[in-house]
Amino acid sequence: MNIFYTVFDIPKTPINSKHKNLANKCTTMLKSCVMYVGLVLFFFISGNSFGQSCGTITWTDNSIGSFQICGGVTKGFNANGDYSYTSIITNPQSLTFDKKRSSNTTAWSMDIQISPDGGALSWTTITTITSISNTCETVNIDLSSYTGTRRIRFIDTRSSGTHERAISNIVINCATYTVSYNGNGSDGGSVPSDASSPYAYGSTVTVLGAGTMTKSGNTFAGWDSDNDGTANFTGSGSETFTISANTTLYAQWTPSGCTTQTINPIASSVTKTYGDVAYSVATTATSSLTVTYSSSNTSVATVDASGNVTIVGAGTATITAAQAGNSSYCAATSLTQALTVNKKNLTITGLTANDKLY
Repeated sequence: MNIFYTVFDIPKTPINSKHKNLANKCTTMLKSCVMYVGLVLFFFISGNSFGQSCGTITWTDNSIGSFQICGGVTKGFNANGDYSYTSIITNPQSLTFDKKRSSNTTAWSMDIQISPDGGALSWTTITTITSISNTCETVNIDLSSYTGTRRIRFIDTRSSGTHERAISNIVINCATYTVSYNGNGSDGGSVPSDASSPYAYGSTVTVLGAGTMTKSGNTFAGWDSDNDGTANFTGSGSETFTISANTTLYAQWTPSGCTTQTINPIASSVTKTYGDVAYSVATTATSSLTVTYSSSNTSVATVDASGNVTIVGAGTATITAAQAGNSSYCAATSLTQALTVNKKNLTITGLTANDKLY
């Protein structure tokens, strides 16, 4: 608490009669007074912005006060229409705060509101507070059903009066997302662990290197988020991504001393119409090893072992050509084709329209 001794230099002689009582008390209880004032200053400053699992949150107020403090972030309301709302937060989960009033017992109400997804400044009331005590009482509100980007607002809705009411110790928690690493067959050392996980939505994640992790007969070739054989990250330790969901990174391995191979190109995109005949994406690898094929959406298209693609419905699918390698050849980089299948227009034939007189 030494900082408060340097911040508050209380004069030996009162500045005026209004300060006489405070000065007398502080003369005999200087340390206690300074600690008290220092704590009040801390609580007031902390109300401007704060960070929890939502990241840093800032508040927009209409000149509300700071009184009836229970601790932490405090918002004081003195009349109908006083409000305070947050900056945009993502996937809020819970809201906790303490409420407290002055000694006055005049009827009071406050709406706790949430914005629509996207954070526009329009509001839906989650709940309304109508009871409040002159001692600190805790309120817990579940926000888990409000997904997306939101704002939270407190607004005084009392019918009349200008008596002190306050919200303190405001804590808003948002969904967090984990980053984990999978050795994907590693047999030595330790798989990396991200000490900063979990992360708030939109946080920047630095992708770790392999560390001590090894796999017999293989060389680490990076990390892949969908384990499709193509590394998304080299594992240099300087690559980053923005997190929006739980993410697992799978180690990619290249057999030590293997010969590289490539898959001969296929068209990167194709557009078809439902009812079109099958077409081929058949290709070869420079190793002469067999190329395998797959479809990401078999309700749109299927592909057989020879690379023949059959249209089965309208929509989109990704056709992938892969070669996994063997003891002599490294796995090839997979090739993909974006397939779009449009709906077929119907033509009605065989009907004849006849004129009829009435």
